[in-house]
Amino acid sequence: MDRSRFRDVLVQRVRAQATLIGAFTTHRTLTGSARERAIVQVLREMLPRRFEALTGTVAAFGADGQLITTDRQIDLMVVDTWLYPTLFRDGETAVVFADAVRALVEIKTTTVGTWAWVDALAQSAALGDAVDPESQIPRVVFAYETGGQEELAAALRILNWSRTRPTVAGDLTFTPLVKRGRERGLRPGKARVLRPPLLGAAHLPKLVVGGSGVFGMKLTTGDAGGWRFRVDGPTGISRSARGREIEPQVARLLEFLLGATGDSASPSAHRVHQQLRGVIGGGADPLAGAIIDMNEGTPDVLDPTAVAAQEDDEELA
Repeated sequence: MDRSRFRDVLVQRVRAQATLIGAFTTHRTLTGSARERAIVQVLREMLPRRFEALTGTVAAFGADGQLITTDRQIDLMVVDTWLYPTLFRDGETAVVFADAVRALVEIKTTTVGTWAWVDALAQSAALGDAVDPESQIPRVVFAYETGGQEELAAALRILNWSRTRPTVAGDLTFTPLVKRGRERGLRPGKARVLRPPLLGAAHLPKLVVGGSGVFGMKLTTGDAGGWRFRVDGPTGISRSARGREIEPQVARLLEFLLGATGDSASPSAHRVHQQLRGVIGGGADPLAGAIIDMNEGTPDVLDPTAVAAQEDDEELA
């Protein structure tokens, strides 16, 4: 079996399992859970046995060493359970130590529209701050259905604007302008609440992958505290085309997680992981559709209270 056929069989199975339940129900929780399980199942088969794909949360401890109760649920944790114990385990649900975690993945069913991306990235930043305040664990946001790359780029620029706004109580509340109505005129959208201290690039996910072909990766600039986001993918996505690029995007996710686990495996792991990446065939790095500068004081921002953030669906405004 050649590389491309192996990859196609692998990821088509993900698509089949993820969409089968759609023939019986349109309930968002049920369809979302089925898609999440489809991704997790493939990862469990492809990751080395030293690492497990679990759901649950990362244990948090206070300065005095006491366990802190958390309300954060993680869709997928890649965990080293050979060297580290778990604090709690029930099947594939666990509470684990932060040192055991190699990557965190949040799986979204639909992230269509600029504000859907703003919400997803802000949630990822809050999760990272809660379970990994020093931002040492690589995090990924994986969305099945997305719009084009311009929506993700606009969301990053809005977060860049939000993190520089002065606040009184730590939260930033504002009303954005959005394009709504039959004529798509500028109208006030619903009020938004963001927390500027969590919106710096250090708190944002390392990788953003969308099933419609959207791809975003966080890069360092070499300067102290310097960050950029490379964003790529198609610019316009029709409703029928959402999620059509799920195959290569699943391969990108697997490749990223193999890299995250390879640093602590056996001496020959690097060679083995390179061979497995070749079999998966994630493809060459995309050309940059946009580079978002996340440095302090950058002019690369989008003020949503003065300029309309592009929306694809009115209900997401």
